Parts: sequence; structure tokens; C-alpha cells
Amino acid sequence: MDIAEQAKAKRELATRARRWAQGLSLDEDKDRLMRHAEELDGEAAELERQVAAADAPVKPPSRTVMTQQQPQQQQATDPKATDSKDEDHKA
Repeated sequence: MDIAEQAKAKRELATRARRWAQGLSLDEDKDRLMRHAEELDGEAAELERQVAAADAPVKPPSRTVMTQQQPQQQQATDPKATDSKDEDHKA
């Protein structure tokens, strides 16, 4: 039984419970059965929300493109920096 069928079954039980409650003579029994019917309706409503959420179309992600500029760093063009490394390896 899927969720929608469960919700429908709970609604039917709640309707039946209300009908039975009208035939009871004790107010306490009527109240208890009416509370039970309300609980069943609440459970059915929650199941229906789940069905609606599952059927709701998924919103596509935003098409907004964020660009980020990073500062460019210039490398020093010091000929001694490269020469010093070469001389360390020559020795």
C-alpha cells in the first residue's frame, strides 16, 4: 500500500469513527472516538503532505554564475635568483 492509499484509508477510518461516535450513548465514549477520528485525520494529513512533497517538482539550481577575480601576482625577474640555484648545484 503506497502513502496515498494509506492516507485515504485513514480518512475512511476517521469518517467511520465519527459515524460510530454518533451512535454511542456515553459522552465519554463519544469524545474518545471523536479524538481518535481527529488523530486519524491528522495522520492522513501528514501522509498527504508527504505525497505532495514527493510530487512537487524539484526547483532547478539557480543559473546565476558567480565569477571571482583573483589578484594576479607578478613573479620577480631577478636573474640572480635563478643563477644562485644553479651555482649551489655546481659546487
